[in-house]
Amino acid sequence: MFFAMYILPSAVYLLPPAVCLLPSAFRLLPTAYCQLPVGAKRLHPIQWSLRLSPDVKAVKPGEKFKVLLTAQIQEGWHLYSTSQPAGGPIPTRIALPAGQRFELAGKIEGPKPQATFDKNFGLKTEFYETSATFKIPVKVSAGAPAGKQKLQVTAFFQGCSSTLCLAPVTEKLEASVNVSALTKKSK
Repeated sequence: MFFAMYILPSAVYLLPPAVCLLPSAFRLLPTAYCQLPVGAKRLHPIQWSLRLSPDVKAVKPGEKFKVLLTAQIQEGWHLYSTSQPAGGPIPTRIALPAGQRFELAGKIEGPKPQATFDKNFGLKTEFYETSATFKIPVKVSAGAPAGKQKLQVTAFFQGCSSTLCLAPVTEKLEASVNVSALTKKSK
């Protein structure tokens, strides 16, 4: 069974995330136990960063380019890959939220994950340790104005160790993209 882990100065709280997702009529614990205790610090074994591919200086409206989303994973922890078999762990999901000047322009590329049999799930799972960088193809909308524009990317993921999994979270990241003006030649 997997547990969400919260640390207080004098204690460690472990709660199975599924308990907190049940309707209150079926839940064994009161709602108060499903909330982060006052003074608790959530573990953050996976840190994300977002940057433009080094070859990108400025992009024109309608152009495609790549951004790099990197997960730095603390020793003893792992991040599940973006593809997992049915009945397995929660896969990592990467997205560009709607309502911005950018859209996904193809398939996201990730490094080859490690794969091994996971006794907790009873099947082979795919995961990353240490770090993983995903290449995200992005297209600037045709109507994007010139100047610095904010690109937003989200990563929905779950950090796990050999003994526990933290509750899944969504990390929101931003990068500044310099959009150049269209000239008559570039139209």
